Amino acid sequence: HNNDRNGRGSYTDATRGTKYEGEFKGNMMSGVGLLLSPDGSRYEGQFQNNVRSGIGKMNYSDGSTYEGPFSMDREHGEHAKRVWASGEEYKGEFKQGLREGFGTTTYANGDSYSGGWRTDKRSGKGTMYWREGAGFRYIGFWENGIQCGKGNLTEGAGDDSASYYGQFLRGKPHGKGQKKFADGSVYEGEWVGGLREGQGVYHYFVPAEHG
Repeated sequence: HNNDRNGRGSYTDATRGTKYEGEFKGNMMSGVGLLLSPDGSRYEGQFQNNVRSGIGKMNYSDGSTYEGPFSMDREHGEHAKRVWASGEEYKGEFKQGLREGFGTTTYANGDSYSGGWRTDKRSGKGTMYWREGAGFRYIGFWENGIQCGKGNLTEGAGDDSASYYGQFLRGKPHGKGQKKFADGSVYEGEWVGGLREGQGVYHYFVPAEHG
């Protein structure tokens, strides 16, 4: 007598409280199916050997969603899209359930970041735009979610803009850098924790007189 399930069917796991409807192969969830969990979350997509594997869509119990590739029951692969209940949205690469590789996040407040990620944090080279204070932009290197290494920070737009190009540490100018102020004057030199400190040269901007 062979109890192996093959083809389409349904199965309720009394221990976990999950319910599966879809394809079976050799008594295991394999193929396309729908898995409902007692916490209200649901997965619809491809399975292999009882785990989520392939392309699918996950609706989590907290209202967030994920569409894209799965591997070994985790969100894993390129061209994925994750939307959080807060409104934050990410398109890009996942590894083992976390943002890792290249991707773009649009935050709930309108800020956006496009670049490298590591273990769910901004890392490597990337560009950040801040919605508050129009024209705030950072292009450069990140570590553990904050600016670290060489970068270019622009504040404002057009003639009223100011910019800093140089080294950053923990999100602030630190090391050698150049700051161009809105009035046209320039400071080149050393910075510590966002402040001018140590050796430096300040170039004042003197407007041309019109006779």
